Amino acid sequence: MAFERRAARLVVVRNAHAELVAGAELALFEAATFGEGVLPIANARTDADGAARIEAALIKGPFLLRIREPLRGLVVLEEVQLGSDLPALEIALPMAGTVQGRVEPREIASRAPLYVELRGAEERATKHLVLPQDLGFDGSFRWEGVPSGAWELHVLLPRLATSLAVEPILVAPGDNVNVGTLTPNAARCAALTISVAWPEASLEGFRLELRRRSRSSERHPQLPVPIERMLSSEQRATFDFLAEGVYSLRLSHDAERDHVELLYPHPIALELGAHKELHWQVEARRLRFRALGPDGSALANEDLITSTGRSMRCCTDAEGRVDLPLAPLTAISLERVRKHGMLAILGSGLSGEIGDIVFRARD
Repeated sequence: MAFERRAARLVVVRNAHAELVAGAELALFEAATFGEGVLPIANARTDADGAARIEAALIKGPFLLRIREPLRGLVVLEEVQLGSDLPALEIALPMAGTVQGRVEPREIASRAPLYVELRGAEERATKHLVLPQDLGFDGSFRWEGVPSGAWELHVLLPRLATSLAVEPILVAPGDNVNVGTLTPNAARCAALTISVAWPEASLEGFRLELRRRSRSSERHPQLPVPIERMLSSEQRATFDFLAEGVYSLRLSHDAERDHVELLYPHPIALELGAHKELHWQVEARRLRFRALGPDGSALANEDLITSTGRSMRCCTDAEGRVDLPLAPLTAISLERVRKHGMLAILGSGLSGEIGDIVFRARD
């Protein structure tokens, strides 16, 4: 039987007054892969004597040990080595500072309230640390137990990956840093207005989804969460307060029985302070086929309903042939007067001549 080699080390945590800290949370990471969203390879919590044994599979170091103090929420990173033959690691938590201030206005354009983040700006002590916080009802914010070092204070809109204000901060041990009132600056954002034309289809109920592509060079990459807007009656939509970057765009609609989705064929580059206008002429598509019943006979003069909505209704001719101006579709259903409906499942994104389609009875 093979035994997994493991390494461990005793860690003792004290505060800035040399008092033992009980209940401190320890998390161990590989230094080479440490970053936002990376899970620890080991966890531990200090006992009443401020001690904890951190243990992990023997992996080539170095390691980063994250210590979170229970009372002030102080977070400290230490580079460590593991080994049972090594002496106990004594960690003295530094004197921490506070950071406070206010954001005015608290909301922009009746959106969700803004929030703030402290992002570590040093290569060693505070790198990778991100401390988010919601604003108070009066727009105020306050962090206790901020480790000393260089930081950046960001004012953000939820989900939009946009910093509306950035304030560099230097926190010294025991300092109380008051940044005063920060004013969000819309000039730090981009905006995009899109108009859509699709002559052969109704766009009622369609929505646009805009998704930013994260760049590998970003220190704090944002998740590519889509920003959605419903098309107006003028078939337009505006996306404002966007971050600089490259975006992809989709036009989609959830119909009664299926989902329609079209991808804009080009990437969209946005620059800060610019309001870009885009016209999307959706390519007209046609779908031609002959509808056959389960016995192989042509289904002549039958009503068809596409999965893109009941507004797209058509009828086969005397030979069962159909010529449809449609979006890419995933299904066509056939309604018959005296019998149960039948269904034909097609592929997605179909267009052109696809030959004979056999409709089967519904289960």
